[in-house]
Amino acid sequence: MNTLTVTPLHSLPASKANQWLQDGFSLFKQAPVKLFLFLLLPLIIEGIFQILPAPYGMLASKWAATFVGSSAIIVIHHLATQKVFSLKSIFKAKNWLSMIPLSAILASAFFIQLFVAKLLLGNDGINLLLFSQPTEVTQWQLGIIFASIIPVTLPVSFASYCVLLGDKNVLQALKSSLNAFFYAFKPMCLIALISFLSLLLAPYTFLLSAIITGPILTCISYIAYRSVFIKNKEA
Repeated sequence: MNTLTVTPLHSLPASKANQWLQDGFSLFKQAPVKLFLFLLLPLIIEGIFQILPAPYGMLASKWAATFVGSSAIIVIHHLATQKVFSLKSIFKAKNWLSMIPLSAILASAFFIQLFVAKLLLGNDGINLLLFSQPTEVTQWQLGIIFASIIPVTLPVSFASYCVLLGDKNVLQALKSSLNAFFYAFKPMCLIALISFLSLLLAPYTFLLSAIITGPILTCISYIAYRSVFIKNKEA
């Protein structure tokens, strides 16, 4: 059982992030184009759901994008272990039923973005995010709204891995991810800073900063999961 015992003296140093970055980028380089194209799928699915009447379409789109996006975990795991990019590996994965409620929990971080939008723009911020109503918003405000999701999702960033690769139920996965957050707090925060900056800069780059770094950061996240859980189990 990959259970973590977390104490102040038993935690990963910040320098571990350097190894995650190197190994994650090496993993990405095995199939860069395929990973890039595949990870556009959640964005496409999200856009399709947003065609539905607001606010239900917007809320459903966040769940759908989170659920579909979790399939990248299986694809990247197969790439890392079998050295082959395979979409078929998605259908071999177990525990997909547990991803239905977990995706809803993870997608609820959208409400943090709504809260930040409300603080920055008032009711116009809610109308912008929830009903896609045009409003006056600066690039830095939009960047902060996008990036505000990172601190909230960081403690549960391993939950999907624990469900799909660790065969845990939803509660066990959330607890394990929270333990991992404290165990690897320093390197996880450094990696999260990159995610934060990529979203912060998204309005200035026509979303390219997030789209380009997304597949690389997903590979890095997988390497971090293996470092925290698999190697800890073997130790």
